[in-house]
Parts: sequence; structure tokens; C-alpha cells
Amino acid sequence: MIFLFQIILINIKFVRCEWIPLGVYLTAVKNYSGADTDEFMKIDGKLSQYINCNREGSYIVLNTTQSEVQQKNPFSWNSYMFFVTFDLIFFQHWTDQDYVNYSLGQTTQSFNYNSNQVPRQQSQFCENQFAQYQTFNMTVNTTNVYGYHKFSASTSTGSVAIKNLIILGLRCSPNCKTCYGESFNQCSSCSNGDSNVNDCKIQCTPEKPFFVNNQGCFKQCQIEQSLHFKGSCVTYPITYFMNLNINQYKTTSQYRWQQIYDKENLQFETLTNIAFEHYYIYGIFKYNQGYQSVINLTNNDGLYLIGIKIELILFNRMPTMSSISLLINETYQAHIYNDGSGLKFYQFNLQYENKRNNISYSNIEYNDNYYYTLYMYANVSSNFIIKLLGNYPKSSNAGWGIRTIQITSGQCPQYCLQCKSQFQCSVCQQYYLISKSGTCSTCNGIYQQKINNTHCQDIDDQTPYSEYLVKEFIDFSINPVTYQLYTLLYQNGTNFLKGEGIFYSIWKQKFRIFGGPYIWAQAKFQRIYEITRPHYSISIIFIIIFGPNFPENGQFIFCLDNQVQFEITSIDQEIVVDYLYLHNNDTLIVELECKGPDNEPIQAYCGFYQYYLTVNYCKPGCNGQCTNQNDCSENVATQTCQDDQYLDIYKNECRQCQPNCQKCTSLQNCQECRNGYTDPSLGCICGINKFEDYNGCQDCSQDCNQCINLQFCLECKTGTFKVLMNNQCVCQEGYFNDSSICSICKENCKKCTSLSDCSECFEGYQKTSSDECQLDSQFYYSSDLQKLFSCATFNDNCNPCQSNVDNCTCGDLIIYNNEDCDDGNEIMYDGCHNCQYQCQQQCTKCINGKCFECAILGWYLDTITQTCKEQCYDKLKVGNEQCDDAINNSNCKDCKYFCKPDCQQCNFNNDVKAIEECDDGNKVEFDGCNNKCQFQCQINTICAICQNRQCQYCQYGYFLNKMMNKCDCGLSCLTCDYSKGLGCIECQYGYELRNQICYPICGDSYITFHEECDDGNMNIEDGCHQCLYTCEQTCQFCLFGVCLECYEDYQLQNERCILIINSYLDNSDRESKFQNSMPQLFYQEYQDYYVIEQFNDFIQKDTYYLDQLYMLYRIRIDVQKYYINRIDIIINDNHIEKDELICPINCSDCIHGSCISCTLGYNLDLVNNLCNAVCGDQYITIEELCDDGNNIIQDGCFQCKYQCQDECTNCHYGKCKECIQSYYYDIKKERCVERTICIESQGYYYDDKQNICYSKCGDNIKAGKEQCDDGNDIPYDGCYQCKYQCEQLCEICQQGKCVNCQIGYKLSIQNSNCVNDCGDGLIKDIEQCDDANSIVRDGCTNCLIDPGYNCLTLNNKSFCYTCKSNCIQCEYVNGQINCINCQKGYFLTSNECVKCSDQCEECKDSPNNCTKCIFENCKKCDNKQGFYSDFNLKKCITKCGDLIVADKEQCDDGNKINNDGCNSQCEIEQGFTCYNNLCKKIEQKYIEFNYSNNTSTNCLHLKGEVDFKLICPKITIEIDYFQPNEFNYTLTPFEINQAKYGCEISFEFFKTIIENNLIHLIIPINNNDGSRLLEEYRITIIPRKQIYYNQQEKQQAQMIAATSNQLQLLLQLIGPLSIILGGVSFFWTILEILTWINNFYFLNIEYPLNVKIFFQQFQWDDIFQIPDLIPFNTPNDPFYFQAPKKFQEKNVNPLFIKNIQIFICLILIAIIIYFISYAIIALFKIKLKTNLQQSHKIYIFTKCNNLQENQQSTQKGKQLFQKIQELPQFAVIIFRTALEYQQNFWSKINSIINLLLLDLFMACILQLSCPKTHYHYIIIINNFLAVCFLILTLIIYYIYVYVSSKHQILLNHSLFKKKYLSIYEVLNLQNNTAMQYCYFNLIRKFSFIIFIVLLYDKPILQTTFCCLSCFMNLAFLFYQNPFNSKSIFIQTGIPEFCIFFIVSLAVLIAFDDMNNILTVNQKQMIGWIIIILMSISILVQLIFLMIEFFSRIKSNCETLKNIICPSKKQS
Repeated sequence: MIFLFQIILINIKFVRCEWIPLGVYLTAVKNYSGADTDEFMKIDGKLSQYINCNREGSYIVLNTTQSEVQQKNPFSWNSYMFFVTFDLIFFQHWTDQDYVNYSLGQTTQSFNYNSNQVPRQQSQFCENQFAQYQTFNMTVNTTNVYGYHKFSASTSTGSVAIKNLIILGLRCSPNCKTCYGESFNQCSSCSNGDSNVNDCKIQCTPEKPFFVNNQGCFKQCQIEQSLHFKGSCVTYPITYFMNLNINQYKTTSQYRWQQIYDKENLQFETLTNIAFEHYYIYGIFKYNQGYQSVINLTNNDGLYLIGIKIELILFNRMPTMSSISLLINETYQAHIYNDGSGLKFYQFNLQYENKRNNISYSNIEYNDNYYYTLYMYANVSSNFIIKLLGNYPKSSNAGWGIRTIQITSGQCPQYCLQCKSQFQCSVCQQYYLISKSGTCSTCNGIYQQKINNTHCQDIDDQTPYSEYLVKEFIDFSINPVTYQLYTLLYQNGTNFLKGEGIFYSIWKQKFRIFGGPYIWAQAKFQRIYEITRPHYSISIIFIIIFGPNFPENGQFIFCLDNQVQFEITSIDQEIVVDYLYLHNNDTLIVELECKGPDNEPIQAYCGFYQYYLTVNYCKPGCNGQCTNQNDCSENVATQTCQDDQYLDIYKNECRQCQPNCQKCTSLQNCQECRNGYTDPSLGCICGINKFEDYNGCQDCSQDCNQCINLQFCLECKTGTFKVLMNNQCVCQEGYFNDSSICSICKENCKKCTSLSDCSECFEGYQKTSSDECQLDSQFYYSSDLQKLFSCATFNDNCNPCQSNVDNCTCGDLIIYNNEDCDDGNEIMYDGCHNCQYQCQQQCTKCINGKCFECAILGWYLDTITQTCKEQCYDKLKVGNEQCDDAINNSNCKDCKYFCKPDCQQCNFNNDVKAIEECDDGNKVEFDGCNNKCQFQCQINTICAICQNRQCQYCQYGYFLNKMMNKCDCGLSCLTCDYSKGLGCIECQYGYELRNQICYPICGDSYITFHEECDDGNMNIEDGCHQCLYTCEQTCQFCLFGVCLECYEDYQLQNERCILIINSYLDNSDRESKFQNSMPQLFYQEYQDYYVIEQFNDFIQKDTYYLDQLYMLYRIRIDVQKYYINRIDIIINDNHIEKDELICPINCSDCIHGSCISCTLGYNLDLVNNLCNAVCGDQYITIEELCDDGNNIIQDGCFQCKYQCQDECTNCHYGKCKECIQSYYYDIKKERCVERTICIESQGYYYDDKQNICYSKCGDNIKAGKEQCDDGNDIPYDGCYQCKYQCEQLCEICQQGKCVNCQIGYKLSIQNSNCVNDCGDGLIKDIEQCDDANSIVRDGCTNCLIDPGYNCLTLNNKSFCYTCKSNCIQCEYVNGQINCINCQKGYFLTSNECVKCSDQCEECKDSPNNCTKCIFENCKKCDNKQGFYSDFNLKKCITKCGDLIVADKEQCDDGNKINNDGCNSQCEIEQGFTCYNNLCKKIEQKYIEFNYSNNTSTNCLHLKGEVDFKLICPKITIEIDYFQPNEFNYTLTPFEINQAKYGCEISFEFFKTIIENNLIHLIIPINNNDGSRLLEEYRITIIPRKQIYYNQQEKQQAQMIAATSNQLQLLLQLIGPLSIILGGVSFFWTILEILTWINNFYFLNIEYPLNVKIFFQQFQWDDIFQIPDLIPFNTPNDPFYFQAPKKFQEKNVNPLFIKNIQIFICLILIAIIIYFISYAIIALFKIKLKTNLQQSHKIYIFTKCNNLQENQQSTQKGKQLFQKIQELPQFAVIIFRTALEYQQNFWSKINSIINLLLLDLFMACILQLSCPKTHYHYIIIINNFLAVCFLILTLIIYYIYVYVSSKHQILLNHSLFKKKYLSIYEVLNLQNNTAMQYCYFNLIRKFSFIIFIVLLYDKPILQTTFCCLSCFMNLAFLFYQNPFNSKSIFIQTGIPEFCIFFIVSLAVLIAFDDMNNILTVNQKQMIGWIIIILMSISILVQLIFLMIEFFSRIKSNCETLKNIICPSKKQS
């Protein structure tokens, strides 16, 4: 149930359609370059034109010069409708006749410019240009579009920019397979194939219960949509462990897959990647070929099933009785097969099928081809081998190919470390939290909330019934249908500048938002949602955005149901709203308003996005109202589902499990399979040797191990002597079919039909006339190998065909004796080693020394050599690989090192070994690294100080390169001298050589490594001075020559610091500034103005301008004049004041405020009395930034303002510093020039430093000055370093081709190379000889010396000769060949090698003159005695199988066949006897054993057909894991009858014995028939567990037993006393405690000895000794059955009637006492002579002040009472006792039942649960009685429930008490909860017994559940005291607490029995604790009992006193 509530929605499904983004273009804000225009090109293929707008980025522009552009990459999309939207920005001049066309592939739509409809112009486009924005939408009603995006414009004066092109495709309603519209009822075809397309209803069948949107019903959910939720499969995030996609070239993933070769066609061509249609496949597989890989998932321990998806193509369809199977670890998992009735799939799920085009490949036409997408799930381990294996007939031209193979995490989500169940991650990766559906999420979405930093809750995950109603504006997608549901209520001011009805825009280059810039400023929208299902709240989350200049009086207002929820102003540009709204109506009205009088749509706008609206629904079935997910205003019935159904909590309905599932919690979570099926996690499938048909899982045929059906077998069972042929198991060669069993043919017969005939013999045998197979004389038979070998290959030394085998040894190329093979060498892993078959360790399938499979990561099978080789480029370093980075152009080539990472120049042929200290790619000495790759210093003219062969300090002109351990001339040097120490000889470009060192040339406009900048001049403060970045002195912060911040009083303008002129300064500022700037200023007053004198000192200090006055009045003063015209300056009180008459600025002559002439560079405006700057006079004024005297555009200064080219991106004072990417920056000219176009396809490459094209040698293109270019740097291959060069052996070379070779070589016809001219008599290069002829095997063949020959040169040609036989070294002297040395075992005489005798390993001069003997003392082996020479061991050995018993052989029957009495080692086999080499089987004798009793392991009895009288003492015994001193045994024969004896074995163990310590009895059997081997029987016995106790423990146990016996005697005494003196209830409680003690023993745990003895001694039935009246169920009974061991130890008989004897006896005693009481009362009635007439009475129970019984006594009753009072007191006591017993009889019966209820219930359970071997009528009767008594216990339980439910008035009534008082006598009647204790305690007792018996075999569960039941009872007592007094609570509570604590300790002991967590002392201590607890329980009852005794004795004494001394009656 928890799992069900955790399943939540992972994918949003809308009732309506979904629009999915297919293509997004031109949304990013970026500046284009010459090579990047967002892939939009002109029609001619050139880059499209664009404009750069700085912060806005670049725009593609259409105008008169560029009227068309298109996207360079074609597209192809399939959908059912397409929606296109894009923005057009019109600028410059457009007319109503202009238009723009857009083409989506073949569909074109025209958009006419309409000045009346286009929104008004805005000045915010591209640096404040005026432009008109408009968004255009178009819908394309087609199912497929392909081609290019194309825009074209028709305009003569205008320009248009393109932005935000987005194409969306329609996804149909889930029930539609195809559709023609947006609504759910606009299907053109249904997903399930239904013909009613107007109402497609999906009803999946049980066979295919999983619905996939838009596809239909499937057997399982697909890999990408693996989670089944609310009736359909939804997307689930998974991990792709392996994703194999076949491309043109092999990838790393594909290199990890291996081709599986057909064993019968190993030389079949190796498959490759081939092009098929528009993709590549791997194939084409034929016959039994396949594909395999080793998968390692060790880093994914949490895996729960894996998903496998395969895309393959079947060519020419699949032939009949063919298949393609998927195997995991050699087990067939799934199949595609054709059994004659069409193509079928087993365990594969078909996702997609489509017919494909024809193809011709390898001269075969494939015309009937189909494409399939298949998927499945599988249970795997962390490492497994996966195979796709074909099974096609050899005669078929059909085949198959692979497109993709994917292995995923299946039902475990992405980013999960461990899955605990399906779709439930328990541990996520770091930074991920557990989210809905058990997935892992970063929890960064606004719709998500972290919970305890472990879980992440989505907004639709708040309750199990929360669902999205709206999820919009979360990406670029938009739904045209729902978008129209936003209704515009009203608008004010300016809105919707992109067109009428356009309410959306693009935000942050990745979201489509509602509103936003150019859209929403002052308007209100409304949207109405219909929510018909009952719900209680709405959750809303979205992000509100505001424009950057949103005013303070602006607001965003959000309303729900016409009520304002909140009003927000712009506190931030983005605000996240998370809102919960209580709602239960059918309609929800949402209103959103952007409000504010100052709002405008460009900088002060509103918008929102990431809009999530979730409805929290009521629980399913609730049709009324609710306030949360659990309650409902009306009752909701909970469904009760059947076993094969599950409850769908989202609909409160029962759903059917999958057909093969018996019990499930959801459609995907099966918990129990139906009979015959297995593996619920896979949906219940058939087992490995079964197949599925309409009747369920069926067994494969008798001999088939794995099959598809009865006619289609895949693998035969081993041991049946059958092989697979045509998908059927047939008898292998040498066997025939004998009633479905393969029987062996005659010996050496290959084919036969019965044992009597033979149609064909094995190779090497000839068939005789009597159908016998006789050995061919040309063959010999190896008995060891049981194989035939040809005699053709033998030599004189070893010839088994002629019995010449003495010299046969391993390595002689002859297979004999125990050799499997003989290849004549000792090379390991070559197929044969030490004459035994041997394959490599990497070989996973080795047959006769040949490898057929290398299923190991990093290896593949070489079919030519049939060996495993390292697979390079798979990124796995194995074997002899030095490296493997899967890259061919890195530091690892062909998996060999060739260069270290720090090497500057690499030699691809140089291998770096592990012992290398360095590797500089060459073998030059004294260059820092020598030719052995060891450190080595350079010469002392270069390296000044050398330590440890490494240079520490360099000479002048050199610099130390520590990485390369050498001195070099630095990066600035082009050519460095390393031989004489001359330093640098030639510098790099931009440097000049001075004193052997290269220095950069500053001022050449070329920036080198050592220069920060170079502007080609030495100007100060222009940004770059002396090639270092500098700024002017007034700049405070300078970065890369650009001023970013000025000092105080200076303002940054155009990266220059300009002095600030303030119009006003306060007195203190003016005073300080004036005093600092004009010291000692004197003046003279004139009539109209003041003349300032004595300026000399000040002017000499300053240069040109009086800046201080300029600061005050913005007046520039000519320093050549000593006064200022018409400006009154008054120096008063140390500050300056101005007069009212002021001359114009820049006026040179002024009269009374009127200017008559201006300063240089200004022109006088007499009308306005102004001096205006003159632009173009080459004089720079303050208003001008520059003046170059012309009006040329883009020459650096235009209209007296700095201006650079349009291509310049960094303009600095009119000088360009950086250009756009498509232009080259000329640093000398400081201008942008067009880049030189270099066509790389023609071999010309661009040099971005010099703006020139150059050719590149090695690009395989001949260009420029290159003579040739072969694309490599290999010398002597025809072209080297782009110059013609032939090989070294060429004499005449023409254009890289050799025309004539050097002497001794000739020109190869095949490749025009010079090769050795074999046969010319000259020995060259690799030629070993050349005898000037072509004769084969003449000593020199193909210029190679033949084996066994020597060659020398005579007369300029080779002469070859061979040594004589057995000569290993010879020489040619004077025309004669003389032998020098003979081979081992031969001696030289007369130039001949003669063989030594058999006794000599080496000899000299004569055969018997041994210099080294083969055997000691040259002993000769006598073959007649069975001894043979072994030259390897150098001794005489015996040979088993020669019919001679020699040495240690026990027998020799002439063969090496096992199981015939004498095995292959010539040992007598068990069960046989051998005499005179004839063996016969010993007749088996029957022996049985049993224990002497039911519980002990100490004594065994052996009986049988063996006479144990003599054999018994000879029996030996072994015990597993026991040493001989750890046990002892006694063997005693005993007589069974007069002629038969048995054997008794008594054991004594000195340590604990358990079931794992198997006991082995070895029983010798005497044979007197002359056999050489005594027969012995071995019997293995599983012992019973027996604990070993030491002496101290036994003494303690004896003490406990003695104490228990004393206590037992005490209880036997107390029993009668309690009846006489009272206190029966306390004694009753003691008996109940003893019952618990008795039951504790039945817990299947090993108690310590002390408590074990305590439990064995204490059982209350020993107090009442009742004889065994029913002698049933004894071992001699035919129906005998036993209880579990613990019950046996207590002598518990499981037969029901044996266990109810005490109960029956007590009931009978109670009945007898009842009749005695009845008789006593009758006697008293007769004595009193009263005739009481009984009458029917109706008792009325009333409640007054107290509960009273309405008693009405008749007059006769009063008389009877008076007569009773007259009787003697003793008689009255007897009468009252009898009457009381009779009235309370049923209450007494209840007391007895309550006491014995545990035993009674246990008797029922034992009878019904204990296993029985025979159902005798006695068993049936007892079973019936047990069922009846179980019914009785249920009735008793009902009575207890009945009594506890009654009112206390009835409970206190005397009649009710008489029947049921024992049930509630001690309970508190005032408390209803207390009354429930009576039946609650009864439930506890029942459950305790059930757990003890039914969970006996599971001790931990048994004790745990028993403990739980006791805890519940104890918790009830402490929660509510149910008793009417505290004393009773103490009397009951203490035993209950002790019982609970004892059972808790039993749980601990159970764990110790399994894991041994306790020491012996600790366990002993636990035993004492248990004894103490039980003693406390009994002691408490005894205390209360003694108190009751004293009370009763006192009362009885007073009564006795009254009887003896009666008081006088009162009158």
C-alpha cells in the first residue's frame, strides 16, 4: 500500500493536444562573425549579411542587396500539424507593396507589409534606430515537412531583421494514432485500431494491458516510457549504460562488441558496417553467426532489472524454423522466430515494424526486408555476457543486421545509486534528492520543495490525488488552442507593439512568456478553467517579471474568482509567486492585470512564465465535498479486491493483475506468480526448460534443455548423448534411438539402427561381414584418448602401429599414450602445451585446443589463428597493450606508446618504455635526452652547470627548459645552434637578433610574445607606449591601455579624462581652490573693468590654459594676454566674484558683453552673439573631438567626431584596435581590411598574422610550391616533405616513381617498389641464400634456407647441403660433407651416426658403451612382467591396460574403461571384486539405521542383511569437523533373532554437534572369494543437534532439578490445601504460570542447560498424575507421526486425543462433583420434607440506588429457610457448599477451560499441522475432533466477547454470575476498556500458540512474534488497569511482565543460535535471569496464597468455634 501511495505523476498528460518544439533558431543574443551567422546563408552558399547592435546582438537582415536567406542544414519532421512563429523588425522605409515570404520546406506563405496594421515605430532597435516590431504566426496542415527554412523580402528601400524563429509540431491526443486537428475527437486513426475515429476509446486486453500514448496496447511499457501510471505508460528518466549506434566507422562502444562466428564456417567473412538507406547497420549475419559483448555494471549496485532495446533489420524475411535469440550468460532470454506460422516474438516486445527498401550486398539480392524495434527487461548480475545469436539454415539467403543496441537502467531511475524496488530509488547520487515516482531530482525548479534535505516534493506531489491543470510557458512551446483562452478584458495606454493578439514574447533566450517587452504594459486578462471533479484547493506557482524601468506606482494584480489575492510592485525584476487557494467550485476564474499610469511596453512592462496550476482533488469515489485528501462529506466505500486483483487508489476500483500473476499491488508490481510461472519482477515468465503456449508453461521435450516450442529446440540436455540438428535433439554418432533414449551402438560403430546392426564404422575401422567394426591396419587406437590416429606420420623411433613405442615422447609430433596432442614445441597457449590441449586464459570456449569464443572485455577472436587477441580502440588496456585511449592521433597509436605528453615533437614510430626517463622523439646525443631515452646534459658551451645528468644553469644566450631538461634559445628564436653554443642564429618574425638573443621590435605594429601591445608609434598617453599598455596621468584605473576611471575633478569621456568646470563652488571650496591656483594675485581697478596684474609667475608655472578659472566659468583664457575682456573679477575676502556682463565663450575680443572676434578655430555668429566651432579647419576646439580637415567617412574622424569603420569593434580615438571576426586588423594602418579568402579544399590555408594564404604540407592536396603531397611524413614512399622522393633502393627516380632499381633488386610489377631479385645469385637484405634457380626443396627455396640445410657461397652463388641422418652439425670440406656432432642417443663412427642401445641415453664409440644411462645402472625393463621404459621419468613403469598386474596395480582387465570393476588406474572399484583380471559386481546388501529414541543422538541401531556379529567391532566412524579426541563411541553387537545380529553404536561427544557435522559410518564387508580389495559400505547420517555441557553446568542443572522437585512437592501439597482452606484462584494462577513455563520450552531455541532443566522439571500436569489411558500413536502404529523435536523432548504426542485427557478428566471430575452436590441437595430436600413447586418466573432488572435483584419468596420458601436454620451448623455448611457449587457449575467449567485453553488449542494445532505419512481412520477421526474443538474455541471466544459487551447491571446479577463470573470476576466493571481485556487476553494466548507451532522452523520469527503478542498484552495492562483492585493488578502484572521479559530473552537466544553473538557465560547468565523471573512470578502468587490461607484459617476457626460453642438464640 505504501508503494501505491508513492506512485505519482511523472509526465503531464493533457486531455487536449500538446505542441512540441521541433526547431528553434535566431533566439540567442550574440554578435555574429564572418564564420557564424546562426547557419543562415545566402542562396549562393555565402554567409548572410547581418547588422551588429552591441547589447542586442546581431540580426540577419533582408534588403535590396540581400533579398533571400536560408538555413544551410535541411530538416525533416513528422507530425500532424505544424505551428510557426517568428518576429520581423521593419526599419528604414517600407511601402504597402512590400512583402516578406517564409518557406517551411515546400510550404510558402507571404506576409504583406500594411502600414495600417503594423504597430507604430519605436526608437529602441539597434542603437535607438526607429523600427516596427511584428510577430507572425502560421499553421501548416500536413504530416511531413522537409527541406530548408527560407526567408525572402521584396522591398526597394526598406530593411527587415529576422528574430525568434520557432517551429512546433502537434502531438495528437493520446488515444489518437494519427489526427487531423487539435481536439481529442479529431483522430484520423485510433491507437487501438478502432474504426470509430470520432470517439477513440482505449480498452487494452489482459494479454497486452499496457497502453502507450499514440501507439496502442503492449505487453510491457516501452523503455523510454517504462512507468505505468493512471492507465498509460509515461516517460521515466533512466540511465543508458550502453548505447551502441552503428555509424560509418566503428566507435569505442562497437569495439567492445565481438562477432560470433559460425563454428562450421569460421573462415566466413568478417562483418563490417554497411550503409543501408540513410543510416548504417552491422551485418549481414548468416547461419549461426551473432554478436556479443561483456557488460560490466559494477558501479550500479542498485540496479532493478535492466532494459534492452534493439533495432534490427531482417533481410529476405526469416526462413521457417529459424530464430534470432538473445542470451544472457548462456541462458536464452528472448527470441524472434518463425515456426512455420509466421514471425513470432517471445519475451521480446515489438515496438515498431516497417518494410524497408531492397538492397544488393555481396552479390545477393535482398528484396523482402523489414525493420524492427524490440525491447525487453531482464534480471542480471553486475557482470554478464549478452549475445544476439542467429539460427538460420545453411541453404538460406536470408540474413539480419543490427542498427542499435541499448542497455538501460530499466526500472531504476537516472542518478540513482540504489533501488529498493521497482521505480523506487532509496539512495540518490550526491546533490540529488528522492523525488516523485522514486526518481532523483536536483530540486531546483520553482515547482519543487525540499523536504528534510532528503526528498523533493513537486507541486503536483502534495497529495496522491493532485494533478496539473495547467503547465505553460516553461520553454519555447506554445499551445495555440489554450493560448486563445486568455481573454483581454481591457487595456489603457500603449500595449501589444508586436501586433494585435500577440500576447507573448521571448525571455532569457529560452522561455516563451506571457507579456514581456513590447507586449503588456496596461491591460487585464482573464482565463476561466472548468474543474468538474470534486476538489478542495488549488496550488499556483509562477514567476512575475517587470521591465527594468518599471515605475513605483505600477502594480501587478492577481485575482481569483473576482477577488484580489495580491498586488505586487517591482521590488525585483523577477518575483516567484507560490500561492495556495481554497476552492471547491466547478469554475475557477483567474485574472491578471498589469496596471500603472506610467507603464509602457518597452522598459516598464509586466509578464509571467513558468506557470504551474495544480488541483488537489478529493479522494476517488467522493462525489461530495471534502476539506482534505482523506475526508469526504459522504461515505466512500473501500473496495475489497480478489487475490488476482489490485486496488487502483486513483479510481478506487479493483483492477486485474497481469494474466500470469496471482497476486499484485499494481499492474507492474507482481508479488506472486501463478502455478508454473516464475520471476514476478518480469511479469511472470516460464522457466529455463519450459515454453509458453495457450495453456500456460509447458515442459520442453524430454531431451531438450531450452526451447521455443515442442518442435523448436535450442539446446539439448547434457548426458542424453544427443546433439541439436535442425532444431531437434537427435542421437549423436555412435548411438541409436531406442524408445526416445539414445543407446550405444556396437563398439566402434558410427551409425546403426539397433544394437545388432551397423551401417557405418568410425574412421579407421572397417566393417566386417558380421557387421562388426575392425581396426584398420593403417590406424592405431589410443585407449587413453579413445581416438584413432593414422600411421602415416610415424618415424622409426616411435611407431605405435608396429608396437615401437619405447621412444615415443612428448614433442615427437606423434600422439601416443596419454597425450591429447603433439605440436613438437613447448610454446604455451598455442593450442597444445605439454602434449595437452590448452587455449589462452582469455578463451571462454576451447575445443580441442582451438578457441571458438573470447567473451572477455578487451579481447576478440582471431578466426585465422583461432586465438584471442587484444582489441585496440576499445578504451580498455589489456594483455600486451601499452595503452588504449580509443584515439588514433593521440599519444597512443595502435595501443602502443610513442610519445610522452610533454614532448614538443613526436615520432609516431617511437615507443616509450616504462624505464624511459625522457623521450624527445629523436635519438640525437647530447640534446638533453640520449638515444636510450635517459637524461644527458648538453655540451658545456651550452649547459654551464650539470648535476645528475640534468642541466641546472645555461650559458649566455640560452634559457633552461626544465620540462625538456635542455637549454634552448626560447620561443623568440627560429633557428637555435645546439652544436657549438652560438646561441640563436635566426629570430622569429617581429624580433631582431642582438648578441645571440632575440629582442622584440617595438613600433613595427606586430605584437610578439614579449609585447603587451604595438601601435606602431611612440606617442605617450595614447594607450600603448614602448609596447606596454599606458594611460594618461590623470587616469586612476587603466586596463589594457583603456582608461576606466579618472582622478577627482576629471570626467571620463571617450576613454579620456576631461577637466570638470563647476558653475558654483561654496565659499570654502572657492577659497581653497583659488588660493592654491593663483598665489599673490594683484590687480588694478579701471573704470569699466579690472586689470589683473603680475601674472608672470603664475603663467610661467602653467603652460597653456588657466584651468582654475575655466573650472568656474567654462572660459578658456589665452595665456598670451594678461587680462580678460569684459569679465569682472573681484578679489574680495580671498574669493572671486563675477560681474553680470559676460562675454561669449571662446570670444577673443569683447565689448560690453558683445563679441567682435573669436579665438582660433571658432566662427563669430553676430546674430546670436556666439562663437561656433568650425569643423574642417584642422584646428581642434573644445567642442570637437578631432578635425582632419576633410569629410571622408570612416577615415578616423568624420564631422569632427571620432569614427571608425563599421567592421571595427573597438574604436579608440578614431583608430581601430579590433575588428569583427570576418575582417583582418592591419596594425600598421590601424584599419580593418577584408580577409584574404583561402580555399582549404584547394590546399590553401589562412595565416591570421599576415593575412595571406599558404600551403600546408601533409594535407594530401598539392598546392603552391609543393611538388607533391601524399598526406603523410613517411620517407621513401614517393613523396617526402612535399618533394618527390623514391625509395633508397631506387637508382633512377621520376616524379616519385622508381624507373630503375639498384643492382640486386628489381621493380615490383604490383606497386613499382624495388624488391629483392631472388634468383639472380646475389644475396641481398633479407635473402638468406640465392642459388640462382627456382627449384623447390633443394636447400634454398625462395631465397630462404630450407629446414635441415646449410648454405654457403661458392662461385658467387649459394651452395646448400644437408647433414646426414641423425647428424645435427656438419661441414662442407673439399667437396665432402663431414658430420661433426650427432643428435642425442647416437654416436659418430666413420662419418655416420649410429643409434645407442636401449639402455643408453648417450654412448661413445659403440652402442653399449654408455656414457649416460637412461635408467639407474642401465637397468632394462621387463615387458613380460608388466614393466615398461619411461624415458621422461627415467625409470620402469607399469601400464594399466596390458592385462598384467604389476607393482601397485590392484587389477588389470586390459582396458581403461571406468565403472567396469577395474578403473583406468587399475584400481578395484567400489562394489566390485576382481580375480585373475576378471571383475564382477558384488551383490548389494541392505543396511538400515535408526536412533534408539526420538530425541537423543547418543545411540544408533544398525540392522540389515549383514551379519554384524563379526563386523560390528570393525566399524570405523568419522565426523565432519570433529577431531578423533573430540568424540568417543562404543560398538556393541546385539541379537535380533537366533540367526541375525545388529549393531548398537553409543556416542559420547566432547563438544556441541550440529546438523552440519555429518556422521560417516565405514562398514567393512568380508569377502572370501579371492578378491584383491575388501568391500566397504559408507553410510552418512545427519546428526541431531546436541549441546555439550561442562561439568559445572551439569552440577548446576542437578541442583536446579533437585530444587524443582522440592517445589513440585510443595505445589502438590498446596493444591489440596487451597481447596480446603480457600485461595483456589491463586493456585489456579500458579498452574497457569506453569502452563506458560511448559510452552516456553517449545520455543525452537537452545536454552542454557540451567533453564532447560528448569523447564523440563516444571510442568503442572506432573502435579496431577493422570495415567495414559489411550495407547495410540506409538512407533509400531501404521499411522505413527511425530511432533517437532522440542515437543518430543517433553514427550508430547501430537495425536489429539492423547493431549485432551487431562481436560476430559477435569471436566468429568467437575461433572461428578456436580452430581454429588445434586444428590446432597436432594437428600436435604427429602430430610426437610418440602415439596417446592417450581414455577416459571420473569426476572425484571431495575436500577434504583443500587443494583438489586427482585426476590420474591413464597411462604413455603420462608418455612424452608427456617428449617435449614434449625439444622446443625456443619450440615448447613455442607448444604450451602453443595448448593453454591450447583448454582456456579458453569462458572467452574469456564475456569477449567480457561486454565487448559492453551493446551487444548495447542493440541488442535499440532494435530492439524504435523506432517503425516499415512491417513489412517484414526488420523481422520482425530482431525475431525481437532476441528470440532477449534470450533469450540471460537465459541468460547464469542462467549468472552459477548460477556464483555454486557452492561454492569447484568454482570452483577446473580444468575449471570453463576454462569460467567469466572470470566470477569476480577475485572473492573465500571470501565468498558477493562471489560475488553477478557477476550484480548484470549487472543494473545491463541496467537502465542499459533506462532509457536506454525513458525517452529523459523526460530527468529517464532520468538519475535511471540514476544510481540506478549508485549501487546503487557501494553494493555499498563495503558488501562482492567482489574477491580491494585492487588489483582500486581498479582497479574508481575507474571505478565516476567513472561514478556523471558520471551524477549528468547529472541536474543534465537539470534545467538544463528550468529553466535553470546559467550557461554553470557548465555548462562541469561538462563539464571529467566529462572529468577519465573521464580518471582510463582513467589508472588505464593505470597498472596499464604495471605489467603491465614485469612481462611482464621475464619474457619471462628466458624468451628461457633459450631462447638453455639451461642444462645435470641428471642
